[in-house]
Amino acid sequence: NCLKNLTLESVDFSKVGEILCALCLLRSSPNLQELDISATRNADMVPALNFLEEDCRLNRLQVVKFRSIIGLESELELIKSLLACSPLLERMSIGCHADLDANAMLMMSKELLRFRRASPKAEIIFGDPLEDIQA
Repeated sequence: NCLKNLTLESVDFSKVGEILCALCLLRSSPNLQELDISATRNADMVPALNFLEEDCRLNRLQVVKFRSIIGLESELELIKSLLACSPLLERMSIGCHADLDANAMLMMSKELLRFRRASPKAEIIFGDPLEDIQA
């Protein structure tokens, strides 16, 4: 697979089918270097899924950009998996949905800081919507 850049628009992290489709694309893209995911705003709860197996490696992934996340467990689990499976990751930009309040953003940032990173160089840029941030 020669896929190096992947943009996933309007992923609804409350729908298992959409999550599984995104995971299938990630698993079958070993040469992926840049990933851009835009989440849709839907606060329905979804059961936790095993995102990427521990032996799954995205050995070439360097840049990840998430937009419009609201802190669903499924969103955070995907972020956690990507951090753990990407030994060359340099930057992960995470933009919250515009309606998310400061307290929710603070709680999410505290959780993100606890996630293990496979790359010692991985930088997490977290905050407001990412229209102006270039990943």
